[in-house]
Amino acid sequence: DEARAAFGIAGCGPVYISVGRMIAYKDPLRVLDIFLKAEKENPQARLIYIGDGILREDFLRRCGHADLEGRVLYFQRVSFAEIARAYASADYFLSGCDTEGFGLAAVESLMCGCRPVLPRSGAFPEIFRDASFFYREDLTFDKGPRSEAECGRILAEFSWDKALDRWEDLYRKESK
Repeated sequence: DEARAAFGIAGCGPVYISVGRMIAYKDPLRVLDIFLKAEKENPQARLIYIGDGILREDFLRRCGHADLEGRVLYFQRVSFAEIARAYASADYFLSGCDTEGFGLAAVESLMCGCRPVLPRSGAFPEIFRDASFFYREDLTFDKGPRSEAECGRILAEFSWDKALDRWEDLYRKESK
């Protein structure tokens, strides 16, 4: 597919992605652990990580270990348009953050056809209500089919049109 070819992973799969700052509460090292739990025995699986921060060197050092070497594509920054392409190239979006305040990257990934795999904490359970979106304490998750009805509900609830309508209503109310 075109999006995977753009990242040089056309023959690989499944593909995972994580987008976020490399800081302790975002837990990029947990993202590596989830990826390995899911695809330890599959050398064709790849992880795309986009982000930067204080844990960057620890993350890159861990990516050099034999179990991950050559399987992680790391980008400090990509353009806004490239993030959408990266999401579209992936099968699963991974979050390691237990205290996410909203989870915009997870919603963005879903909008691009990528299935979020999230901790059952922070704001995630309020947005993603179906169990198929969450990993367990042991960092494993079910790869079975996701609930298309639940995906549709999330995408409808968090569409730009709906967000703009809410903003306009709030603005009108507060400006009286």
